[in-house]
Amino acid sequence: MADSFEELFPAQLHAFMVEFDVPLLTEEIVALIPKQRLTVGMLMSAGTLLNYTLSADRRKLWAVVLGKSVKNVEEELQKFPLTPLMHYRIHELMFHEAATAGISRMSLN
Repeated sequence: MADSFEELFPAQLHAFMVEFDVPLLTEEIVALIPKQRLTVGMLMSAGTLLNYTLSADRRKLWAVVLGKSVKNVEEELQKFPLTPLMHYRIHELMFHEAATAGISRMSLN
């Protein structure tokens, strides 16, 4: 008999909220922003990154990432050029719901 959810559903992806502490802007950080935005777009297109939000004061950044484990999420975070310059905490979520935004679906009528 399975002892855990992971044993019952080993390939199940989990949602994780990553909370970043953003340092004050420096020339180094500003130079990496275009690469960061490109990475965000690529991971969103791949379905790995669900949300990416920066606070108005530019001190906190939140991201919802899909992964099999905390270790898997940490590996994904290393793809971001700014990750080595920020402290972060990963929180596994029970669930994540969001309204979809963007272009509405085209009708074939």
